[in-house]
Amino acid sequence: MKHFTQSLLLAIFITSLALTSASGQLSVAVPAIEFSKVRQEAFDKVWGTINEKHYDPKFGGVDWVHIREIYLPKAKAAKSDQDFHSVLRQMLGETKALPFQYLPAASGTWN
Repeated sequence: MKHFTQSLLLAIFITSLALTSASGQLSVAVPAIEFSKVRQEAFDKVWGTINEKHYDPKFGGVDWVHIREIYLPKAKAAKSDQDFHSVLRQMLGETKALPFQYLPAASGTWN
């Protein structure tokens, strides 16, 4: 369980670094189309980490594949990083079995 939690936190940290610059703002040097690609990769990394490493193969009775189908369109529709991070937090909240937290790299606090 400790290894799973560490792996998830590392995946989330790496993902959030990809989404933000050191100042906490989106990098203006990246074309708009890249934001969608980065967000897709971030979503896939967070969802995939839970899918592959969750200690309960039945996800506490939650249909994790269906959760992806629900939250991927919401993640794609996010207008800002804050909205995107909120979608990831909501998705992680669906697991209910563990108190997952999503911490964007620039915020410096647990949300």
